[in-house]
Amino acid sequence: MDVDSSEEGDPEIPHGDLVDFDQGGQRLLDYPAALSLFRNLQRQITQRLTKDVPHGSDLWQVVAQQPGFKESLEFQLEQFPFGGQCHEPVIMTDHRPISTPPRYLLELSLDGFLRYINIHTPIFNDSSLEKAIDTHYQSLSAGNSDAWALTFTNIIILTVALDARVARATASHLVSMNDDMLPSFLKNCDRALADLNRFTGPCAINVQVLLTLALVAREFYSSVVFEKVCQTVCQVARSTGLHRAHGARSVRWEKMPERERLFWVVYTMDKQRAFLTGQPCDLYLFDSDIQLRSCGERAPFPLRLNAAYVHMMTIWEQIFINLYSSRAVLADAADRSRQVQQLWGSLNEWNIKYHALLSSPIVEKMADLAPMQLELKYCLMVSQVLVHRCDRIARSQQRYRDPARNALKLISQVAGDHHNVTLARCAVLTRMYRNYPLVAVHDLFSFCLLDGEPDNTEDAKLIHETRRHLELLHYADFPRAYFARLEAGLKWCTDMLDTIKDCLSRSAATGDWGPMDGSSTGLSDRTPPSESELSSIPPDAWASLNLPMGRDEMLCGLSPSVPSEGLLDPGFPAFGLTTSSTGDGTVPAFTHGGDNPAVTMQPPMWVPAEVPCSSSEPLFDPEFTRSIMS
Repeated sequence: MDVDSSEEGDPEIPHGDLVDFDQGGQRLLDYPAALSLFRNLQRQITQRLTKDVPHGSDLWQVVAQQPGFKESLEFQLEQFPFGGQCHEPVIMTDHRPISTPPRYLLELSLDGFLRYINIHTPIFNDSSLEKAIDTHYQSLSAGNSDAWALTFTNIIILTVALDARVARATASHLVSMNDDMLPSFLKNCDRALADLNRFTGPCAINVQVLLTLALVAREFYSSVVFEKVCQTVCQVARSTGLHRAHGARSVRWEKMPERERLFWVVYTMDKQRAFLTGQPCDLYLFDSDIQLRSCGERAPFPLRLNAAYVHMMTIWEQIFINLYSSRAVLADAADRSRQVQQLWGSLNEWNIKYHALLSSPIVEKMADLAPMQLELKYCLMVSQVLVHRCDRIARSQQRYRDPARNALKLISQVAGDHHNVTLARCAVLTRMYRNYPLVAVHDLFSFCLLDGEPDNTEDAKLIHETRRHLELLHYADFPRAYFARLEAGLKWCTDMLDTIKDCLSRSAATGDWGPMDGSSTGLSDRTPPSESELSSIPPDAWASLNLPMGRDEMLCGLSPSVPSEGLLDPGFPAFGLTTSSTGDGTVPAFTHGGDNPAVTMQPPMWVPAEVPCSSSEPLFDPEFTRSIMS
């Protein structure tokens, strides 16, 4: 895989990496996929080491003064794990037919699948699935036998993988048996992946089998394979007509028909894929007459969580189109600022609408649902970061760090003590790493390494913890799978943090601080420090850095700190919004309201109405924001 990083062109436009794929074509890497984020970090560090020292950047002035320091960083750069070519993976198959797994294994796996996987990705109705199992095993020669056989295989794989992760974390004796079972069942998936055309007929079972296969591919195959399966299921969903409304539109969320439920499952997976791979979405709401339904407050808690999550995915569609698509990258600063403002309003409305859901206590008998509630909070935090980081004329990127920090804290909260991890927590942790872009890690890493802010000891610790929790999930036997490559990238990040921390500690101990022009840095002067000054140096050299926020160029969405006009200002630590103290005193407002949760579902270029308001009045109570993270 070759990377072209052109420096020419309009400096206002962040021309990112272009990756040439062996099968032809290029992809723009200015999107928050894991590979893009890691490559941008590598590129930015390389530029700091090879170009003139940025004005006012004390950290990189220290690097320029210390040859050994620079050599250590260059050595760590050489360890970047994604330097080779990216080849289309070859699926090996034995050309045998898809086999039906033993029924007793399926029945052992069924409860775990329904409780921990299907509850968030509702591919099946519980009773309908049990009936399909009876029908299939009573008449193996019936139609769609391959589809059901593969579906049942995928259910077993997903459940066994979840059990194996928990067993590894808790040092259970079952770990080796669970791990040994997976390759045998994955042979069925290899046979299916070698010929996906057999599952492209327009029927609901083909949508369901491809959805389960996509879940398996995302965990045990490369991202390219997952992308191929996901795009296939979107095509089948369209040919089946799932994007067309059927039945009364007044029915509430908890009573929607199966076809509509399947559409939303495919739709949400398509949005996740768009952010993981950078390819455009395959399903758009403006091309569908299906509307989001309201979910009653007395509906089962999992359904309420699912309705809120799907609603957020409709906002993700707008985030991708307006901020991360190829055309959005070419927009000028004013246009992107308007888009950020609009999307901020959408997130704020979502936040207010699901206040009770996010903050309601979980009773003990529903303890397995508590991690799902944390996942919904995490989804909101990631969405905040996705929007904030694209504001090119934001006055203070410093404030945008809080949602990123809170996102990583939520990962640690779900993971907890590895030795006591539960199936419910492990299932949610898997989705947190798999379904959402790790923009929080990238942005905090950028602030730590490239800006060197004074409080980045906490940020570095959060990044280390994020990598440690990922160890629960990835399999060493599947080195090309998403989790394995994600772990390799995070390891490179933490190793880079450790390298620069060690060099700074040694530099602080010798007192070799200060800019090359001899001016004061706030750390110390160029004259050797006295013993009393040395004793005052904190043991952690990260705490000694106090560097300015300014940056010469965008870092994959992070922007320079230049004055803004008329922008919304994030006034709360987590994700609350207040209106700007500058501008015309207006904030985005929506022209449609009521109970319709689809209030933010508008065409990409839709512009919200504006209503006057006080410049200091918060859009909602900051106490609510703090309660979300408590």
